[in-house]
Amino acid sequence: PFCNADMADTLITIGKDHFVCQNNFWITLEMQGKEMNGIICTENGTRTIGVGETNNDLTYICVDEYWKSILHTQDLPAEYFFNPDFDYGTFTDPRDGHVYKTTEYNGQTWLAQDMDYFDSSDTLFVKQSRCAKNLGYREFSAEENGYCDGASRFYTVNVSKKVCPEGWRLPKKEDWTINGIGYNSALTTLPKFYVIGSFIRGKDRAATDEYGLSLRMDGAIDPYGGDMTLSGYNLFWLEEGVYTENGDLFSNFSNVDYREKGEYVPVRCVKK
Repeated sequence: PFCNADMADTLITIGKDHFVCQNNFWITLEMQGKEMNGIICTENGTRTIGVGETNNDLTYICVDEYWKSILHTQDLPAEYFFNPDFDYGTFTDPRDGHVYKTTEYNGQTWLAQDMDYFDSSDTLFVKQSRCAKNLGYREFSAEENGYCDGASRFYTVNVSKKVCPEGWRLPKKEDWTINGIGYNSALTTLPKFYVIGSFIRGKDRAATDEYGLSLRMDGAIDPYGGDMTLSGYNLFWLEEGVYTENGDLFSNFSNVDYREKGEYVPVRCVKK
C-alpha cells in the first residue's frame, strides 16, 4: 500500500521483513534498529546474535524496543544480564538496603553482579567513582553522582578497598583461577563465566554462564571520567590493587596506570 499520513506507523510484513510507514516512506524495522535477524525487539533483556558485522559477530540486547550492542550496555541494570535458568541466592547490603544476587564459584560465595555502593559523605566516593549514565569531563557533586540504579558502578583503586560490605572482600588473584588459560582451552572455559548471550569468536555458540557469575562486557572508564574504554572486556578490581581483564579468548591481570590518574573499574565482592 501507499505510505501516507493515513498509514503512519502502520506495520506490515512481506516475507521475513517488517516495514513501518513513517514520513511517507516505508522503512524496515531493521533500519530503525528494532529488528535483528528477523527478531523484533519486544521484551527487554532478550538477546540475539548479529550476523555479518565488520569484525565479529556481536550479541545485541533488547532495550525499550531497540536492539543495543552488548558492548555498550554499561548503564543498564544488572537484571538484564542474569541467567534466567540459574538459581541465585541474595544478599542485602545493610548500609543501604541494596539487594544483590549471589552465586557459588570455586567453593566461595560471590556477588553475581557489580557493586553499586555510594557514600555521599565520603569525598573519595564523590570524586573517585562514576556511573556510566552520567559521565562527563568534570567532578560530580554527591547529588549528581548518586546510585547507578543497579548498573555497574566504576571506582578508582583508592575507593575499591572501601566498597565491599562488612563480611565481604575484594577477590584475590588466587580466587580468579582462569588467569593464564591458553588460547584453545579458553574457548571452552570462559563461556562458563561470561554473560549469557556473549559470543565466542569463531564458535557458533553463546556463553553458558553455568556458574551464574553473569560477567558483563562493561570495560572501564578513563581517568577523566568521560569515555568508556575496553568495552569488549570484563574488568573488576582485585585485593592486590590490580584488576582482572577478561576477554572471550583470554584473562590476565593489569596494573593501574598512575600516569593517567588511574582507571575507574567495577567491583565484585567475595564472602569472607
